[in-house]
Amino acid sequence: MQPRSYSIVIARLLAAGILAAGLVGCDRRKEPASSQSTGSQPAAQPTLAASVFPIADLVDQVAGNRWRVVTLLPPGRNPHGYALRPSEAEPLVHAKVVFTAGRGLDGWAVRAAHGMNEQAKVIVLTESLGLGDSGAGESATNGATKQLGDGHEDDAGEASGGAEHAHGGMDPHIWLDPQLAGRIADLAAEELTRLDPAGRETYQANLASLKQKLAKLDEEYRQTLSGCRIRTLVVFHPGYGYLARRYDLEQVPIVTGGSAKPAAVEQIAARIQQENIRAVYREPQFESKWVEFISRRTGAKVLVLDPQGHAGKVGYDSYFAMMRSNLAALKEGLDCGQ
Repeated sequence: MQPRSYSIVIARLLAAGILAAGLVGCDRRKEPASSQSTGSQPAAQPTLAASVFPIADLVDQVAGNRWRVVTLLPPGRNPHGYALRPSEAEPLVHAKVVFTAGRGLDGWAVRAAHGMNEQAKVIVLTESLGLGDSGAGESATNGATKQLGDGHEDDAGEASGGAEHAHGGMDPHIWLDPQLAGRIADLAAEELTRLDPAGRETYQANLASLKQKLAKLDEEYRQTLSGCRIRTLVVFHPGYGYLARRYDLEQVPIVTGGSAKPAAVEQIAARIQQENIRAVYREPQFESKWVEFISRRTGAKVLVLDPQGHAGKVGYDSYFAMMRSNLAALKEGLDCGQ
């Protein structure tokens, strides 16, 4: 980034009140490139931005080589309550559209977009797709999320991000349902056609190809998970409500409201033993002592579910790779047979 451009970015972030504290003087070091496109598009192309990798990858598959698609969140970072560095926010200056999930996951991206570029259109997917405000409650899970324990003891720092990590009791991880991923793709194609009518045929062809792949993925999930002996999904935090509802699973999160409650942890451990649940799932974006505690207490295996993935991570370096790696982990942990 050129010095003058760098200064402008910092000034805009400071004005918007969204610059990460203490980063003004140290941001010139080389970092993992959250501002890299998901493909190999040249920087001269018009820019789209997305808060997190799965959304960016879906949008990129519709956009093809007509757009540069940028992921704002750096690889491997926790999106909950994240604060953009100036170098990570710079692509927003040129972005025509910024795609976000909403529901407390990526408010930082919405604030940064409004602060950096008044002309950019910010799309909050959970709102634009009409998913309402029930999130991890009624519309996301239809009763498929069970939160245990009445204790109020907090495990401070267990899930960094505070209020945003709690999603306000709502699940923003809509892309983990392949059918809703298809609706994200529909919306992206509609928006790109509005911006670039000359690319309509390209977008429609890319959309058709993507939705065919999503239908195949949905069928893989349905066939695999329908035969699982275990229907209880013990996860680090309640980010799998849409997946659970779609495939008739019950999500039991360890961390709720930004913390793990010891009483709930004890109840989860007891349930694992009573129902002979084989696995408890951690996420690579978090370190959770409670996952390891439950594993030691019950003998359940610790497996990985990654709701984000990121470019360059083998097995998670595309939306479809991430989803199939997660399916393999579900198959192993839920006793789904061969």
